[in-house]
Amino acid sequence: LCIQYQGYDALGRLCFQFSKKCGCDLHMPDSRLVSLPMDQQPEIIAYLKPHCGWSRGVRAVLQKYNLSFVDKDIIGVPENYDEMVRVSGQTLQPTLKIGDQVVADVSGEELEAWLVREKIVSHKADAVEVSLNSACSDEEHAAHATGWTPPISVK
Repeated sequence: LCIQYQGYDALGRLCFQFSKKCGCDLHMPDSRLVSLPMDQQPEIIAYLKPHCGWSRGVRAVLQKYNLSFVDKDIIGVPENYDEMVRVSGQTLQPTLKIGDQVVADVSGEELEAWLVREKIVSHKADAVEVSLNSACSDEEHAAHATGWTPPISVK
């Protein structure tokens, strides 16, 4: 499978989609397919910061299980932050709306446990390349303060 960056939609949401091989070199083996079939997956809206250790962990879990999601930037698009507060009744992130349920202030590890418990995915022991349960490092915070932020890579 291939994660394809779809760009921003009209509401400022960053969109990704998973598809069969498309000719790029970012394919994942089919053995990683341990989630519901695409047509049975709940809609997932993730309210995340562009550069945040917790947000990276959440993205990594969603990608690990090949779950399609809309990535709403709550820093660069203030309307997305306001929407997150309306939907969840709180101000902490990462927050996800998964189908008709809200999972708020969650780490990647907590999200993975929730997805397994709700039978949206079956547990898969595959390792991911980022921490699922940590904030940004002191070095990353210092870089953000100077205006430089490392690029986000989706694998």
